[in-house]
Amino acid sequence: MKMVQSKWFVIFLFLLFFVVIGFFVNRSSQHASPLTISPSPTEQIPPAAQNELSRGWYWGSETQKKPGTPDSWVFSEAGRSSCWHEPAVACQW
Repeated sequence: MKMVQSKWFVIFLFLLFFVVIGFFVNRSSQHASPLTISPSPTEQIPPAAQNELSRGWYWGSETQKKPGTPDSWVFSEAGRSSCWHEPAVACQW
């Protein structure tokens, strides 16, 4: 009788383990990258403004490179302060 009870207890612990692991995996996948800002599929990114081009930088995520941005500009990751800029120019935080 004890062997039958311990068998069900082991099965219960095994199932509980997978429920807990599944909860955390699902929770982490829902909140995978809260700092990543990407445009929605319907969002259109406006072209780079003349004042942005003349100062050499503008705010934006890696997916928010504006049309008209020179090919030589680079992206700098800094969370909400990420920007596109000329290599020799630092973004003004």
